[in-house]
Amino acid sequence: MITLILTGGGRHYDLERFFASLEIVYFSGFNNVQLIFVNQGDYTPRAKFNYLSLIDYIEINTNKISLSNARNIGLKMAVGEIIGFPDDDCWYSESVLNEIRLEFDKDLTVDAICTNVYDPIKGQSYGGRPVGVNLSVTFSNLFELPISVGIFLRKSSFAKAGFYFDESLGAGTILGSGEETDLIYRLLKSRARVVYLGSIQVYHPVPNYSHQDIKKYYEYGLGFGFLNGKILRDGQWRILSNLLYVIFRSIIGCLIYIFNPIKCRLYWKRLVGISLGLLKGYKNSQIKSLNSN
Repeated sequence: MITLILTGGGRHYDLERFFASLEIVYFSGFNNVQLIFVNQGDYTPRAKFNYLSLIDYIEINTNKISLSNARNIGLKMAVGEIIGFPDDDCWYSESVLNEIRLEFDKDLTVDAICTNVYDPIKGQSYGGRPVGVNLSVTFSNLFELPISVGIFLRKSSFAKAGFYFDESLGAGTILGSGEETDLIYRLLKSRARVVYLGSIQVYHPVPNYSHQDIKKYYEYGLGFGFLNGKILRDGQWRILSNLLYVIFRSIIGCLIYIFNPIKCRLYWKRLVGISLGLLKGYKNSQIKSLNSN
């Protein structure tokens, strides 16, 4: 069985798309699914999708909480031997869950699979992740390949690495990213085998950024920098090349878009966030307030 822990509630259109895609998956023949919906809004899917009465469907209603906190609540109810973490704005092809199951069945040494994440409408890979390329996930590419909506892992391997998401990281926290990277980092530290399969895709929009995303970029930078600092403090210097690359890209972005106020400020705030987060993470000190102005 695959357990899917879905969080959301406010974006009704996106949730409709996800539930509809899972319905297609179900009626295409893959029905060994547990769906745990941590509902933080007022979306009610039961009336429209009859397949929910045919699978192990659990709905947990909460107030607005962080993504990591919501997933940890869902994990308490997870029974599948494989676990995935769809966002409310992702969706599945009819074959993707079966492909994931077949890959785990084919190679019992694989502990976690990170898929490609792709926007089929724009024809773009999320974050420029390689399509059609299969790679081992290591400390060197830890920040480049995994993304939470594309992560599927064996429950037994997850348990060995600590059966939780760090609730100080991720969307809805001051450190607005890094919870999935921290998870994969812990898996690698526990000697789990993690692979990236660019031949398998989970669908997710590639965003068009606007002025409203400046705060998000700053929070992303804080989380990215903080986790890099924490890992560097552990002595894993293999992540340094990617950290320097992201810092370099942020600086170049500021220069290239110097006459584009929105994009220039996006790159600048990410750079400021990375710098502050890196310092705090390496010193193992908390970031107690958020100031993105």
